[in-house]
Amino acid sequence: MNERFAMIGDTAPVVAAVTEPGELAEALPTALLLNAGLVHKVGPGRQTVRLARRLAERGVRSVRFDRSGIGDSEPRSDNLPWLESSVAEAREVMDHLERETGATRFVLVGLCSGAITGLHAAMEDPRVAGLVLINTRGYEASSDWNQQVMNRGWARDYWKKSLFRPTSWWRALTGRIQYRRLGTVIARQVRGRFGASEELKTQSDQIAGMITGLVDRGTELLFVHSAGDHAKDFFDVILESRMDSLRASGRFESCTIERTDHTFTLLGSQERLIDAIDAWYGARDWSGGRHE
Repeated sequence: MNERFAMIGDTAPVVAAVTEPGELAEALPTALLLNAGLVHKVGPGRQTVRLARRLAERGVRSVRFDRSGIGDSEPRSDNLPWLESSVAEAREVMDHLERETGATRFVLVGLCSGAITGLHAAMEDPRVAGLVLINTRGYEASSDWNQQVMNRGWARDYWKKSLFRPTSWWRALTGRIQYRRLGTVIARQVRGRFGASEELKTQSDQIAGMITGLVDRGTELLFVHSAGDHAKDFFDVILESRMDSLRASGRFESCTIERTDHTFTLLGSQERLIDAIDAWYGARDWSGGRHE
């Protein structure tokens, strides 16, 4: 395995770390490991470094890079909005790798906002053969839509956990509970029994259409969630009516990792995340199907 640094791009060059395997598996797409929020290219707790080195053992070349204004990369001077610039930079990295190495297919791996970048880059660029979307939040800018989805998650916790936990009743009796949030959650749940809001349905359908379109195009998708994270609520709301057909395609998988937080802080959690991604990478037939 060899690791090297590169400056990539013309408008706003980004600093990238390229991990080359000792023996390249030509059939496997190159992996682009995207920034998680404002965390630079090593990832939370250095998890993208560990992922890059694990993929190298499988023969996969990977690139982790700092988008503009993060880590070692300078800020852009063209004032492009965050999503446009992050997608543009991901595509510039793919352009560079295609020129330098001949790579024509890529898997984008992103956590939280990095997953949003990956999703939109895949929509724009057919070279994206696969997506790993980890704890994806912030699909839409609508604060009301996001709040409705999170309320569903809080409601699930209230109904399934808190009502049967003695410590929750003690917190309620001693005034150490967020009554306003509890009231909002209950009110929205009651309204939800008579039908979801039009905005929730419209936004969910739009995002589900993007994901379905990628699967129909032949893109391999893996969704990874931390148990109890609100990302799983977004996933359920957006795709609940389409889950069976997506799974039937053979190009759509999801998994939930227990006992971890949003960014997989503990090393044991990171290992389980990396194991899941590595196993998924190896289980795909990147010529267009799956290994049996």
